[in-house]
Amino acid sequence: MSAARMRPAWTRCLLAVWLGSVWPAVAAAQQPVCPPPAPDKPYYKVCAPAGRFAAARFLWEISIDHVLKPDVFLRRAVDVFRSVAAKPVREKNPQLEEYLARLEPAKFTSLETATGLLEMPVPEDEQTFASNLDVGDEQYELSWRLPPRVAGGYWRTPGVLQVAFWDGSRMTLTIKSPNGVELSAEITCLVLSADGLRVLTATATHPDMLVMFAGCE
Repeated sequence: MSAARMRPAWTRCLLAVWLGSVWPAVAAAQQPVCPPPAPDKPYYKVCAPAGRFAAARFLWEISIDHVLKPDVFLRRAVDVFRSVAAKPVREKNPQLEEYLARLEPAKFTSLETATGLLEMPVPEDEQTFASNLDVGDEQYELSWRLPPRVAGGYWRTPGVLQVAFWDGSRMTLTIKSPNGVELSAEITCLVLSADGLRVLTATATHPDMLVMFAGCE
């Protein structure tokens, strides 16, 4: 194998070693932007075990971009959906994928070793979405409203991404499960790891949402 062909593999290996040795200390010195789970907070739970490995890959890619692109990197909503949603989910919900493909890319601006800003403009004709969402053998009623500009701050390590949205720049999500349980609230924070996605709402008495990639029963 030529030196030119070997270089990318060595680069990935060295980056993995560097991240593995540096990030634990960095993470300890940084403050997460989303509050920890409250013991008395109710949760609306959804099981999606197929998302575990996809979420881990997405988090790793965000880590690489944050380290290697010191100013700005972009993420399209449809690419995020494709990276964390299992193929059967994507095939059953083409209307969602088509909508996400129309959205402008989100801009990530790194500030420090683990923190940054997120911003995504939303055209007026794309600020609302409503459809049924098929997950496995169940169907959920899903709708949301986006502001003209989705914006917030993020904190990340190779294993966790937290995004806190500014007041006035948040999504309002409504989801109704097959058993009739309904969640309708403004989304204040997202916490993604390989174990699941925690969706925090603005209403103290309303349940947050937990999409579980591990520990599903």
